[in-house]
Amino acid sequence: MLYEVTSQRTQPEIESALEESAKKHKLGIMTVHELKKTMANKGVEFDGECWVYEVCNPHQANKVLEANASVSTALPCRISLYRVGDG
Repeated sequence: MLYEVTSQRTQPEIESALEESAKKHKLGIMTVHELKKTMANKGVEFDGECWVYEVCNPHQANKVLEANASVSTALPCRISLYRVGDG
């Protein structure tokens, strides 16, 4: 399932709000993938702007994994921030 939200905020503003919200919901941001930079390091030019945030609540992840380890392919949860068009 995809859930999309449009925002006029800048990437740093959104990232700051995401960090605050994650803490509020007992989630941690494990890592951030800046796809333009990652792809450039692999010799691939990507003109878009896209960041992928990996978030997790380790206590909840543990419960899920103990119940059904096959869901591990969906962990950690990911939130993508990207720019569409010129905006």
